[in-house]
Amino acid sequence: MLNLLSVFLALVSLQLVLADPSFIINSNQKVTGKNENERVESFKGIPFAEPPLRNLRFAPPIPFNQSYDQIQATAFKSSCMGINPVGVIDALRTAVGVIPFNNVLTQIIKPLEGVFTMADTNEDCLYFNIYRPAGTKPGDNLPVMVWFFGGAFVFGTGNTYDGTRYVEASIDLKEPVIVVTMNHRLAAWGFLGGKAVKNEGSGNVGLLDQRMVLEWIADHIKDVGGNPDKVTLFGESAGGMSIWGQMEMYDGDHTYNGKPLFHGAIMQSGSVLPLETIDNERSQKLADRFIKAAECDNRSDKDTMSCLRGKSTQELDRAMNTFSVFENFGILDMFVTWAPRADGKYIRDIPHKLTDQRKFAKVPIIIGDQEDEATLFAPILPAMSDADTYQIAKTLLLSATENDIQKLLALYPNDQTKGAPFRTRYLNTLTPQFKRLAGLLTDVLYHNNRRRVLHAAEGVDRYNYFATTLHNVLPFFGTTHANDLVWQWFLNLGPYKAYINYFLSFANHQDPNVNNGGLPNWPKYTNDGKDTLEIGFNSLGTTKDDFREEEIQYMIDNPSVIAF
Repeated sequence: MLNLLSVFLALVSLQLVLADPSFIINSNQKVTGKNENERVESFKGIPFAEPPLRNLRFAPPIPFNQSYDQIQATAFKSSCMGINPVGVIDALRTAVGVIPFNNVLTQIIKPLEGVFTMADTNEDCLYFNIYRPAGTKPGDNLPVMVWFFGGAFVFGTGNTYDGTRYVEASIDLKEPVIVVTMNHRLAAWGFLGGKAVKNEGSGNVGLLDQRMVLEWIADHIKDVGGNPDKVTLFGESAGGMSIWGQMEMYDGDHTYNGKPLFHGAIMQSGSVLPLETIDNERSQKLADRFIKAAECDNRSDKDTMSCLRGKSTQELDRAMNTFSVFENFGILDMFVTWAPRADGKYIRDIPHKLTDQRKFAKVPIIIGDQEDEATLFAPILPAMSDADTYQIAKTLLLSATENDIQKLLALYPNDQTKGAPFRTRYLNTLTPQFKRLAGLLTDVLYHNNRRRVLHAAEGVDRYNYFATTLHNVLPFFGTTHANDLVWQWFLNLGPYKAYINYFLSFANHQDPNVNNGGLPNWPKYTNDGKDTLEIGFNSLGTTKDDFREEEIQYMIDNPSVIAF
């Protein structure tokens, strides 16, 4: 009899372990998820907005207004439409084709190829995912970390990033968290510019999608076991830029129903961008090209938007993918134009002006960059001579005068010892202008913007990092853009614990030093001291953020020169 009882109890325990997790919202609506493993539960493909189709296309999102009851949140939903970044992958393969491969380099490249891939896309894409510790219940009040994916605002999905990794690490540290990943509209679907959009008041709808996820969290995360008063945003590249966009929306008012939507922010390789208005020359030009490709040109603003909303998904997809990274300097149009811009309504002024005026949410921040960010993009730009580099600068920096461009290029001369990857002297010269252009774009797109934010955010707790992880490890690319994703999300190599444990401590305590598994102390950043965490491959230390001071300060002092 005792043996039978033991078997029965074991079977009951097994059933409890294997039971599908669920939560109930709106009093009686049950959402069912799945067990990722014995430690982590997930809820995938939860709708937060009505499908952005027909009249809701290119329009602010409408909250999901159907019942959540009986939703089986067990599989990812489609990613949002965008531009296929195949050119980046091809360029990456071409460049690394001359590198003697070894096992470590192969492991680095493979996850990045997954990040730079578009698959299973659809306009019906406004869904998000939740990962939580097994057995979490309402009232547990776990901190919430919301991931904003990168992809230049034209590709990417939250589905790529498995929150299990962070949840398991948080359990190991005995301070568990909930992780949320999301989709939002991209490219023209999320960030169409031009006067027709501005006049309609429907700009930056991709940012509004993100905002709606944060509002869902504020309304419902307690029912999932989370704490709406302890929400940390974290994101990379366009994800970091999106977070700064959330911080600058409504001149920094990040409240909803009288309470803050988030309480800390982690921005990796992206913050403020020197972007002009939603209807500036570049934004209007690309909008016109997209509209013409969709055969909606030569109409009034109202009729143009009506025409676009009447097109099929396939027609708009073809129009969007007429943009090519190989066309002239197409990567500049692809990767720096479809992005949050001043629309007068949500982003009420040019982003760098809002930053300088301190019109942003005052929450503790972690911010940082990779040393050689733009080496990932420079191979795609055909710069073989001084004239080529000049033309690229002129194409990108529409507001710069002739004197401005000459001054900027003088600060970034064609001296192989000064370009990116930095600190490699005459090595890694892929093409005659590669290192020069990579260095210039690294500071235009990343380092100067990070320093602008750090300076403006004086008075809030700031933690700054500078990654040198692949210095003298990855030829030609060095510590390039997006390599942090490899350690953070995919591989237990190099500095993976820095990107996980420091961030978890910050999410729990707004301080990366409280419970981080014994990592070195990360000092706060001050405008005078400039203390910065340096993240090497197998080392962590403190340095000063004082490299290329003259060059970067010129950009900070003259933002119109680098605006686009």
